[in-house]
Amino acid sequence: MWMLILLFIVVLIIFGPGKLPDVGAGMGRAIREFRSASHEVTGAAVQATDTSAPAGRTAESNGVATAAQSTDRQPSLR
Repeated sequence: MWMLILLFIVVLIIFGPGKLPDVGAGMGRAIREFRSASHEVTGAAVQATDTSAPAGRTAESNGVATAAQSTDRQPSLR
């Protein structure tokens, strides 16, 4: 808690009481834009993975098994 108070005092000294609301508003706007951009990227990634393998249509259901799926035993460590 004391670090936040110290940080607030340093910011107050650097920017002054007149600029402090502008600095806070700018930081809030930047955080909001970053969050919206990260949500867009996450949504696009989820949408891309949903469209690449439609429900009920996987390689295994098409009769094609991958090498990892067809191998039943683990390699020995000898």
